[in-house]
Amino acid sequence: MQQDLEKIREQGYSLDYEEREVGLTCIAAPIFNRKGQLQATISVAGPTARIHGERTEEIIHEVKATAKQISAILP
Repeated sequence: MQQDLEKIREQGYSLDYEEREVGLTCIAAPIFNRKGQLQATISVAGPTARIHGERTEEIIHEVKATAKQISAILP
């Protein structure tokens, strides 16, 4: 579990590939306040059949970018 959290911190997102539900994939990224404290997360979930390959990389990029934009406007 600790190794998983460290990997998530390093890459800036988490990927749940059918870990909780067969057929469901979820990508999440943290949202921080100006002090660098975790405030929330943002995620996208959908059918694994639609979130795979290059599409996964596109979604990861968008989720991380959106989390960064939200973080920038938090007090």
